[in-house]
Amino acid sequence: MMSAPTRAAFGSATRAIASAALDAGDRAVVRIVVESLVLTYDTDASASERLLKRILDPSRVADWGYQEIPAAAQRAHELAAAAPDLVVELYATAFGHDEDSTEVTSMRGGVMPLTSNRSQDFGMARYALGVDFANVIAADEEAAVKALHVATTIVARRRERPGGNPPADVIWTDGSIRVVSDNSGWWDRQSHEHELGAMLSAFERHVAALASDEEGLAGLLARMEGMEWPAVVLARILSAAAAAQSEPASTDHDATREDAGSGGQAAAEPHPPHDRNALQAAARVVLAQRSVLMHGDLELAAARAFAAVFADADEETRRELEQVALDLPTDISETGERGQRLREAAEYRRDQLLGLVDPARLVSTAARERRSELDARESGPPPVIRDRTSSWLAPEPVVGPATADSARMSALLEPMRALYEARLANADPPVPATQLLDPVRAVLVEIATVRQIDANTGQEAELLLGEVAKAIGRQPIGQPTPDERAVMREVARRLQGAADPSAGDETRWDSELSTESRVAPRADAARIWLLLVAHGDHDAEVVDGVRRAARDEAPQVRRRVAESAWWLRDTEEQVAWELVEQLAAAEPDWDVAVTNLGNLRVLAAADRERSLIAIVSLHRRMLAAGAPNEAVAASSVQLLAHWVDHGVAVGREELDRVVNLAATNPNRADHAISPWREALTAGDDTKEATARRSRVIDMWTRIAEAALTPFERLITTEDRNEDQVRALGHLLLKIAAEVQFAAGASGLDRDPDEWQPTARQHARLWLEASPLLDAACRIGIPAAANDIVKTLASYVDLDPKGVLRRLTKVLATAEPFGYQGDSLAETSFNGLVAALLSRQRDVIVADAESRKRLLDALASFVRAGSASARRTVLGLDDLLR
Repeated sequence: MMSAPTRAAFGSATRAIASAALDAGDRAVVRIVVESLVLTYDTDASASERLLKRILDPSRVADWGYQEIPAAAQRAHELAAAAPDLVVELYATAFGHDEDSTEVTSMRGGVMPLTSNRSQDFGMARYALGVDFANVIAADEEAAVKALHVATTIVARRRERPGGNPPADVIWTDGSIRVVSDNSGWWDRQSHEHELGAMLSAFERHVAALASDEEGLAGLLARMEGMEWPAVVLARILSAAAAAQSEPASTDHDATREDAGSGGQAAAEPHPPHDRNALQAAARVVLAQRSVLMHGDLELAAARAFAAVFADADEETRRELEQVALDLPTDISETGERGQRLREAAEYRRDQLLGLVDPARLVSTAARERRSELDARESGPPPVIRDRTSSWLAPEPVVGPATADSARMSALLEPMRALYEARLANADPPVPATQLLDPVRAVLVEIATVRQIDANTGQEAELLLGEVAKAIGRQPIGQPTPDERAVMREVARRLQGAADPSAGDETRWDSELSTESRVAPRADAARIWLLLVAHGDHDAEVVDGVRRAARDEAPQVRRRVAESAWWLRDTEEQVAWELVEQLAAAEPDWDVAVTNLGNLRVLAAADRERSLIAIVSLHRRMLAAGAPNEAVAASSVQLLAHWVDHGVAVGREELDRVVNLAATNPNRADHAISPWREALTAGDDTKEATARRSRVIDMWTRIAEAALTPFERLITTEDRNEDQVRALGHLLLKIAAEVQFAAGASGLDRDPDEWQPTARQHARLWLEASPLLDAACRIGIPAAANDIVKTLASYVDLDPKGVLRRLTKVLATAEPFGYQGDSLAETSFNGLVAALLSRQRDVIVADAESRKRLLDALASFVRAGSASARRTVLGLDDLLR
């Protein structure tokens, strides 16, 4: 612990550093200085206050708040103890400032960098203030109440919705508070405000802790008096009161029992005291007010508190509470339609409250009779927790009674429902689809002949018909019988004519993704026609059904053809080409067009040139139309694959375009890396396989060099475009990582089935990919450098001199980035050095240049403070002797 003089000197130095940064205005006050400013506040309170107020200034917060406010928030409870007014200002700043910048920030550099953005960083201030709020309350309750007031008010203004309750004055201890609507009946119950929720929970726990401390609770409530409070704060107080319920009295001792006046022993016993809870006593005052019970944001909290207070209360208090609930409808003075709506809402709330308490403890005849009426209902008393969109009014039925036709249809569908439910549950159906042919035919007849089927039943029928037909079609090829395929046809005919829904119409569905989308059953018809094709049916009706689906105006239907048109290859090859070429040349939905690339890959086995022409057509159309990057990348990968596999000119042209993107728009070039990790190393030594690897190596090398040129220039420029630097760095990191994986040098556990290079392939990569390895050594970013160091370590026994040559290049490039100061870098480097000294000692002893390179490498880590490197240098003569 610091002595007083030392602490005073430390505080003075802290304030000097903070003042210099604030005066400069072009940099943030670093985290440790902000925290120290709070921790040494008392060494010069007035100077510390001036500096912290400058940090909290709105103009300063706009520029540097994402760094400085989270630092101050980490010390909120110390600030509350030292400067209560400032901690209130801190909460107001943290919750009141909207940091919407997504500019990337660094959380950690080095080999395993972590990034965030300004918005997320500033959000950490609110998180810290929420987590620390219990300590703020303990440090200074008055400041905590003010901080809660400012934070909840800011959030309430953002969360409030039109139509909420008007502001209401609520009697409060010796005065009153004003409660304002904030829509918290929804967002607080759903935990949509995590940081404020943490504050509210800490406050609720504090209130609960004062439940039996009458003086302490009175002091807290007095601090809130005379202020305007969002409803969520009162809701949390009422929730604490509901949780503070003490043991209820036995009804055997209740003087309100109608049979207790007969002179029995129970009637002679005094009622035990149940109002010893100070919090419930305060809650009774609040709950006796109509404005609280009828407040939409307090519906749940007030009802639960009402039930808890009622359970513990004596007869007189219960009678008073019952009367408050019974009077809710009668207190409506308005007339007309609005008055009627208000009375219905009040009646609903009355029934909620009376339905929530123990009926045996009701006192008045009116309350007991109303509760009996509610219990006699089939639905019982109305629920307290209702859907967000529910009003106070009881819901009205929206679906009329089912017609006889609908009921008959529903009964016919019953055997088919289990099949659908089994698929959703990923279980075996109780009855296989092949045994449902008769129910399917009966439903088809019913749909064709009956017109009085309600919409819901009709839609379910279409869903289940498609489900059964597809299940039949998913049998192994050739297994469905002619009778089963005939049923599939009948269903496809029915579904392909289904009405087209409007956009967003949630009464329709795609039964393949029934929980995700709402599109026409025509998508099922398309799938069924294609399944018939897979089973060998290719007559005019089937082919026409597939063609019709390919022309459908709904992309969800056309996607079915884009997924499986190649199934026509063996029976109607020209039709297959017609469909896929049509989709490539004219499909307006890019997702569907990309899906169709799978068809073109399969059909390329039959006619590679024809497939390539269709891909080129699609790709050029995408570029001209400005299609999304993901779509363009998908077609680009196909063209690059034709270059890698066959060396076609149009693929080389696409590579030229991607290389240009690597320098100018690197985010749109990384698709050219990962798909060819295995191709970089795999294959035999035939001319074709060697040429294929050479093209992959050339592709990666050109992309790496294209990105390195602007990257190396930008990192030395002060006014550089940081977004461009990050994008280039991301691409280069991917290249380094993929080189490491291609060499099998990641050190990660791999599944037995996962590709790994053989020893021969690993050695061959070192020889064939020399230009690529040299380019990767220039990247310098710590994570990339570490990948390359581990790659080099895997080649120590193959070419120790070459490893040392490339190692010194990697370390020289990475040192300005701080690579040698990272513990993971030290681990990787130590492993490489240990391998060299243990297995290639003779080479290093015999070759002066190799010794020099090893010493240079060790020296770079010594400069970064590595103790292990220092020990190795000091003992190197002995190791090499």
